[in-house]
Amino acid sequence: DFVFLPKGTDDGERDVAALNELTSSIYDALQSELESKESEGLPTPFLLSKTTFTRARHGDLFIDDYAKRLGIDPSTVEELECLRSVVMDPFESDKEGRQLFDELMAMMERVVGRLVSRF
Repeated sequence: DFVFLPKGTDDGERDVAALNELTSSIYDALQSELESKESEGLPTPFLLSKTTFTRARHGDLFIDDYAKRLGIDPSTVEELECLRSVVMDPFESDKEGRQLFDELMAMMERVVGRLVSRF
């Protein structure tokens, strides 16, 4: 699971709307890169999805704890988004050279680096 935190305000609080918007923007950009690779006939080594945790479905205890760990005032949160990835080949990470990890980190660096300045 991945969560990307926007900069906090001067008092250190983070805005849940900004967190969810940043997460959605990163998801869209990463998904676009993965789809581009696939359309070029290149393998996509991992599957990416976006999950929304809601107070109604996951309960107050989970949402409040999660929000606190992210530096967000729990009273402002009804839902929190996160990204999830699954490696498609269970032996990929065992291969010499750590290609999967390096590729994932390079893609994250490129996408997150481009988007984070807006938040």
